[in-house]
Amino acid sequence: LYVPDSTFDLMMSSGCFYPGHLGPDVLPNILRKLKPNGAFIFTVRRSMFEKEEEDFIRFISGSNCMITSKNLTPYYGKILAYTITVCKCDDVPATVRAKGFAKLPIIADQSDINDLLKYMKSRIRRKHPGNVYDSRGLIRAVHGYEQGLASNLVSGLAAIAKTITKKEKLYLYQFRMNNKQPAFASNAGAWKTHRDFDFWQGMDGMQCSQSVIVFHILVTDNSPANGAVYLCEGSHNEKAIPDTSEGQSWKDGFKEELKYTISDSKVETWPQHTPMVGKAGDIFAMHSLTWHYSKLNQTENSRVLCTCVFNSLDNVPVGKLNRRPEFIVHSPRYIF
Repeated sequence: LYVPDSTFDLMMSSGCFYPGHLGPDVLPNILRKLKPNGAFIFTVRRSMFEKEEEDFIRFISGSNCMITSKNLTPYYGKILAYTITVCKCDDVPATVRAKGFAKLPIIADQSDINDLLKYMKSRIRRKHPGNVYDSRGLIRAVHGYEQGLASNLVSGLAAIAKTITKKEKLYLYQFRMNNKQPAFASNAGAWKTHRDFDFWQGMDGMQCSQSVIVFHILVTDNSPANGAVYLCEGSHNEKAIPDTSEGQSWKDGFKEELKYTISDSKVETWPQHTPMVGKAGDIFAMHSLTWHYSKLNQTENSRVLCTCVFNSLDNVPVGKLNRRPEFIVHSPRYIF
């Protein structure tokens, strides 16, 4: 393309990627013409993409881009094709490495938000064993993925996870919905400062913190007033031994007095605390070692946050005899 790099906000292609015509090797020359946060939408025949998926991912991620959606659609006659959206996110992997978190330049569709809320209400109504309650007996979280739930969103996040972790095969390791209830003059609902990887290593036997990545989807608007999560910028690079309680039950990983926490003295002196705030649909990526916490919900409505964790197939936890339940940490069932 005889135009300068970083020229276009949006590029589109239809009927070009199929056997004998364009292949994944042309993508770098196309994608370098996108501006930061620009998008490239293209179709590719299903048979071709599934046969050469690793090459597509390699050329896309090598161009500092991410697949943000992939939908199977009618193409020609009985032939099906994927319609794929690629976003140029030069700064996301680098920002996660530098700061420990990054806001993604994409948002969840309202249909996905609705599906997540419907799922949460269903789990609460059924009193699923993966439900966790606060000290008042009010629901604070539900756990466990269900096949097909917000599938476009989850598969899109999996593609982004591959770019950040630089791993070709991932699986959905953990899925939960946090429902922070209004405090109503109580002290229930605050989360002490912690690192997610400490739980995965200490309770599950996970080995590598670099092969797993966390995504937080804001299902409702999140603000400091309703108990938004605070992220300690750069803390993922800080060596710290967590304070540990004696509880051995899987529920000890979710009580208000968490099993693994970062000492208050370290947190109080940490220079940068960033609230993870935004509108429903906003998405953040977070390093597994980033310190984070949340305060009380001082509003009249619940604050809802969905967390998806992707882990590499070469980092499956091993060595723990008393494995936590499947609805808390999935075995490699949902592979991407």
